Amino acid sequence: MGVLKKYVHNRARPEGSISKGYGTEEVIEFCVDFIPDLKPIGVPESRYEGRLRGKGTLGKKSTTCMDGHSFTQAHYTVLHNSILVAPYKEEHKDILRSKYPEQREDWIVGEHMKTFSGWLQTRLMNVTDDEQLYLLAKQPSLTISTFQGYEINGNTFYTFAQDKKSTNQNSGVRFDAEDDNGNKVTYYGYIEEIWELDYVPNFKVPLFRCKWFNLKDGVQVDPQYGMTTVDLKNLGYDTEPFVLASEVAQARCRFYILFFLRQGVMRYMLYLIEQGVLILPTALVPVAPTSRLISANLIILSHGFHRISNPREAEALCASNYPCPPGYRVPTGWLLSIGGVPVPPVPLGVAREMAITNHYYFELTPEQRRNPQWHPDYSPTWESFFINRRERALARHEEGGPPPSNFNESGRRLWWRGRTLQGVMAYRGPRLRYP
Repeated sequence: MGVLKKYVHNRARPEGSISKGYGTEEVIEFCVDFIPDLKPIGVPESRYEGRLRGKGTLGKKSTTCMDGHSFTQAHYTVLHNSILVAPYKEEHKDILRSKYPEQREDWIVGEHMKTFSGWLQTRLMNVTDDEQLYLLAKQPSLTISTFQGYEINGNTFYTFAQDKKSTNQNSGVRFDAEDDNGNKVTYYGYIEEIWELDYVPNFKVPLFRCKWFNLKDGVQVDPQYGMTTVDLKNLGYDTEPFVLASEVAQARCRFYILFFLRQGVMRYMLYLIEQGVLILPTALVPVAPTSRLISANLIILSHGFHRISNPREAEALCASNYPCPPGYRVPTGWLLSIGGVPVPPVPLGVAREMAITNHYYFELTPEQRRNPQWHPDYSPTWESFFINRRERALARHEEGGPPPSNFNESGRRLWWRGRTLQGVMAYRGPRLRYP
């Protein structure tokens, strides 16, 4: 509301001023996106500017790769993603099929991955005039550079080990690919190691060695809320751990902690959410019972996974004194009463003036209207009025028993059993009751 009040330049027409100011700001923001080479005044330049090609930032080490299998996998990943090499992949597979006609296709693919780099080196030796193709076929140096942090495509990536020591969690990655039928498949994982292969001093290729989650059993999509859940214990695809650093998208992370009692001991589970992906916890950890921390984090978790009720739905539930559906989060500024009914924030500015002049002032008694302290422009009285009114609403609950706990969670589940929010919003009959 404070932002909207700044648009008011003509107090006689506050609604028009707000509408004009808000519309002007939206038009400017829209047009800015279409102005090339714009340099906004006062806006700092991103530290990632000019680093789209990639740059190692943390924990650089140069070492000789003694793991020949991993080195072959990394080099094959570079070859597999090169347009210049693409015509030679099918040629090599056809040679393997003719040489081993009794073998199945999956065996041919595995043998192709093992032997393709050596075959390509022999195939193109002293044949090609393309410098980059020649360097790819020649194979990189056995001396590789490893990093704990890497910046590429405007993002910072960390290894999983670096994440444990950092405030920001940047090891989660998402990779989009196509299956044999041409359908889009999204893989989720985390970075285990960051490699940089050196073909020549001016030709380096960064790779991420990742742990990938099994799409069959380790990744599931909730049909009701659309939340993708990932099980950290269920890994797969260990034959293809490497991916080009330029080909992955970053999954930014948030942690949520769920506290609960088990066998008399307070424990917690740590949940990781990455762009709508819920990473399942791997262990339960005992903690000291700090009630304030437990309460705050429990509310964050219980509201963090489901959709947010929009103001129109919240206002309708509040006006009808219906409880909020379990698992829904009320809009910003709203709170749940003890009985679970959405309660709006104290109105401010123009909203308060309209509420007073159009509604509450006419509910006053004649004696109150004659009192100057109840004049619509006398702020102290109305400030106290709206605060007390909201406190009464927050303390309200169904009669006939003690105040329920946890914002009447169990009662709300009972009330909404067999009902939907869309159905309740469209209902026009007598007041709904508990079943």
